[in-house]
Amino acid sequence: MKAPTPTIRMKRGAGMVPKQQRNDRPKNLSLWQAYLLNLDDDTREVYTRALRIFCKVNGFKSLEEAAEKGDEQAFVNFIRALRDRNRSPNTIRLYAVAVRRFFEAVKRPLGPMEIKLVIPKRRVVRETNAIDRELARDIVLAAPPLKRALFHLLWATGLRISEALSLRKKDVDLESDPPRIRVITKKTERPRVVFLPRDVALRLRNHIADLNDDDYLFHVEDNPRRPLNSDKVAELFRRILFKLDKLKRDSSGRGYT
Repeated sequence: MKAPTPTIRMKRGAGMVPKQQRNDRPKNLSLWQAYLLNLDDDTREVYTRALRIFCKVNGFKSLEEAAEKGDEQAFVNFIRALRDRNRSPNTIRLYAVAVRRFFEAVKRPLGPMEIKLVIPKRRVVRETNAIDRELARDIVLAAPPLKRALFHLLWATGLRISEALSLRKKDVDLESDPPRIRVITKKTERPRVVFLPRDVALRLRNHIADLNDDDYLFHVEDNPRRPLNSDKVAELFRRILFKLDKLKRDSSGRGYT
């Protein structure tokens, strides 16, 4: 007769943990946290923001939950949400790197093929040429009277259009030496101080004389509580350049010099 197969008795808790139970254990985020500490402040802020958006898009209440439940489909949802928010291809690629690094840190790397298929191609870099003093003067003079202070400020300080349009009267301090404005940086959402040349300060003094503290510096006509639209300002700028015969395509074929 065939000998019976011996029964192996195991102590309680000594066997393999079921797969579902293993997946339910919270992930250790210590490696991810250590990785963030090695980044510079700006990159750390960008990566943290990317993971915050990733969690919100997929309904994850914490990074631990994202580490446990996140997968390629969650990554696709994340990229689609960024596209719907009209984020630039370069920004999407940067945010995607942050999420990939996160899953590598928690030992759950995402499939490279799926990632490659959904990440947009890098945007063609356009030429960026400085506007000289003479052209800046011509642009300011060719602008409508209520827009001259805006274009003068943009040229003199290098502010983004969106940063300039978010300024309120209370952000301007023309009594300091030198005069200055408080600007919320577009990329980091942090405030910074920008000093003003005397000629710009003088133009702004006249421009904001009748505004209240919470009024926007650059607002729609007859409504100082509503800022100008950045797309319309950009279109006005292009019309002015066209009028001055300075609207030229750059070598990329997608933008202007």
